[in-house]
Formats: sequence, C-alpha cells, structure tokens
Amino acid sequence: MRRLLSTKDLRAYSVLTYMLDNNESTLSNLSDTTGIPLRSLQSIINRLNEIIAPGSIITHANGISLHDEPETSKRFYYQKILTYSFEFQLLESIFLQPDQSVANLAEAFFVSDATIRRTIHTLNKELKFHDIAIDLGTMTLQGSERSISLFFVAYFSERYSFLEDFIDPLQITAINTLTKNMGDVELKLTTTQDINHLKIWLFVRITLSQLIHPKQIYQAFEIIENEAIQTQFQMAFNMPLSDEIINFCFEFLLINRFSFSLEQASLQAAESAEDARLLKNLETLIDVILSNDKVSIKNREYMIINIFNIVRMTYSPTFILYDRNLDFLEHLKKTEAKIYTQVDAMFDEIFEDSLSLEQKHEILYIILSHWSGLLDSLHQQITTVNVAICVDRDYELATLIYKDILSSFPYGIVVETIDAFSKNQLMNDLNRYQILITTIPGITHTTCKTLCINGYPSYQDWVFFQEIVTYIRSSVTHL
Repeated sequence: MRRLLSTKDLRAYSVLTYMLDNNESTLSNLSDTTGIPLRSLQSIINRLNEIIAPGSIITHANGISLHDEPETSKRFYYQKILTYSFEFQLLESIFLQPDQSVANLAEAFFVSDATIRRTIHTLNKELKFHDIAIDLGTMTLQGSERSISLFFVAYFSERYSFLEDFIDPLQITAINTLTKNMGDVELKLTTTQDINHLKIWLFVRITLSQLIHPKQIYQAFEIIENEAIQTQFQMAFNMPLSDEIINFCFEFLLINRFSFSLEQASLQAAESAEDARLLKNLETLIDVILSNDKVSIKNREYMIINIFNIVRMTYSPTFILYDRNLDFLEHLKKTEAKIYTQVDAMFDEIFEDSLSLEQKHEILYIILSHWSGLLDSLHQQITTVNVAICVDRDYELATLIYKDILSSFPYGIVVETIDAFSKNQLMNDLNRYQILITTIPGITHTTCKTLCINGYPSYQDWVFFQEIVTYIRSSVTHL
C-alpha cells in the first residue's frame, strides 16, 4: 500500500524505514541503499524532521543518526507519514464524504482541480490491484465491498490511535449500543479480537452502506423495532437502522465465516477442501511445537481458532505502511535466531506455499508471542514502581509483557493492564501510575512516564525502562 504515496512521500518513507532499521548511516550509503540522489537527501531529511517531531534525524560529522524520544515508536513515525500524505487524506475524504465534486475537494485541500484529477488518476493505477477504484464522475469508491472495507479498517487502525480521533461521539455511542444489543455476538467477537477493532469495522461498514445500499438479509433482528435505538442511530448516521445494515455489518458471522470452537471449525472445514487443509495444517503445526517439553502454549484450541479465523477473513493487506507482525519477527531473527529458525522451518514444511507471506507473518506472530519463556534472555532484573500496560488491539501481547514483567522484575512491582477505549479515559487512568508501557504512539502525561514499544520490548526498551525507574526513584528519594 505504500505505493499509494506520492513520489516525494515514498522517498521520505524509504529514508525513514532505512533509519529505523539502522539508526545511523552516512549520506552516501543512504543514497546507494534507497536509490535517492545525494543532492536530494538533505531536503527529504528536512521534511522528515517536520513530519516525525519530536523524533528527528540529526546530521553530524560522521553522517546522520535517528534521535528517538520515549513516546515515539515505529508505528508513531509511520502514522505521521499517513497524516501528512495528501493521497491518503484525499482517499479518507472521498470515503467519509462521498459525492463531493472535484471543485469542492480542490477547495478543501487548497489545490487546483487539475491536481485532484491527476492525483486520483495516479491512485487508480495502484488501487486497481486491490479491486478498488475512484469514479471521477461521481467521486465515489467503486469495486469490491470487502476490499474497500478491509482497506479502510487497516487505514483507520494505523492512522489513528483512538476512535474519537476520526469517529463522531454520537456515532461511537450508536455503535456501542448496536454491539451491546446483538445478543451474544459481542461476547463471541471479543474472544478473538479487540472490541475497538470491531467498532472500526462497524463504522466502515455503516459508512460504506450509505454508498452501496445493501439488500441481502440472512437474519432478522428485533432491535430495529426499538424506538430509542432507531432514534439514536438516525441522529448519528442520518439514516434508519435496518436488517440490511445489520446483516451487512455482521455478514462474516451470519454466513458461517467465523468459528468460535474447534468443533464448529471442523464442521465448516468439512464443506471446503481449502479450509480443511488449513485447519489440519494449523493443528499439526501447533501440536509439533507442543511436543517439545520446553514449550508451553496456553489454550491450544483458542490459538487454532484465532488463526483459522484470521486466515479465512483476510483477503487483502492488513496494514498500510507499518507491518507490526514483520517488525516483531525481524526482531526475533536478530535476538532469538535459533528459536525463530526452528518455527519458520516447521511452518514451511507443513504449509509449503499454501498461504501468503502476510498470512504466514500473522500466524508466526501469534504463535511466537504465546511461546512461554521465549524472550527470557532479553530481560534484566530491576526494581520498578507502579506500571500500566496498554497495547492497542493486542491482548496477547499485553498478557505476555505482564507475565514476563512479574517473573523478571519480582521486587515490589505493581503491574496492571488497562484498556484504551477513549483518550480521556486513558489519561484519567494514568493518574494512578508512574510508568506506561504502550504501543499507542504520542501518549504524554504530566505524572506518568511513557515507554512506547513496537512489539515485545527489546533489550534497549528494557534499558530505558530501568532508566525511567531509576529517575522516578531518585526523584522520590529527594522529596
């Protein structure tokens, strides 16, 4: 999806990615690696420094180096690229406000009509590979509804840290009401994915339904007869709540594309040779790993079902610029090469080439993040204070960090995992803590120090964690 960026932003992305991977470089080496002429690098670096603040790329006698701040992370930097990208801003505007004219868009973005037309023409060259297109006549998105949905779920999840950053409060309330009045649907969903991710999916589907007007009904729902819910939904989305909209939003549940037990997965797999092979391979892979006495993966069935659902539901990229799964795995290749190589070899032997590389990364991330004791060698024993863990849409990672902190830092530590359903709630919760470990970038608090991580904390993260603790303790000592 990075190819949707302009040439200028794509160059900035290339420089940023290289610096995040290498931290420092000479200008000539950076030029050779990225293919960007040496004479153009300084202007790109200057623009990057405007985009990624408070982080910065510093020029010195030996070359350049990336200067990180505690509240930044890889996700933060890529989030900033998306924020500044005219192309992605334009796509977001067309999705959220369909049927705008070229003139209206040109006025909103302070560019010419020709620039809007030219940019859309360029975007369509790349979007066609994802079965999506922008119709210049109606200024609406065309193509596969599933591709459009998955694209914008990935985009909003990566571009924004909180729902209220892009969803109106009335719409959030209406979505909350919808999920709470769907019987046991919400309960089932939260066993396999974070509720915020579900809410983004519902927001995208409701928004898309205003454009395509879905007609399919798999099941009727009594909640459409509730006058209070109807009024709330009408005020939020300016249209009535109907069976067609509910079915469109929860289609993946209603047409048996989602499993909640191994028994249900087996019944669904019996209807498809591809699904049957997938389920069999997943069970084989997990059981081979579990045959090693040193390996402990809790809840075998949950892991198999989780991966089974993810693979069957994913038909397009699950990220825009920042591939969290790949970043985590690349880190393991460097720090735990033996373990990673073993699991990678097992996967290739069992699955051969039946899954995409992206699906492979997703599966390996889930498995390796559940591997008890996997990252013990990265830990240092330190004394700490009140610590909160808040990782966006990743309960498995939160549990892993929580348990490993308790086992590795046992001296008087107080650790809690907290949710971030809204920014205000998170800010209030942080009053009780002195350190926050989070994957949500850009979080600052007056009394709570922030450690923003890309995935599982690296050795350098733990070193910085210890520095924060030392600073806090020394401050307390001098009171």
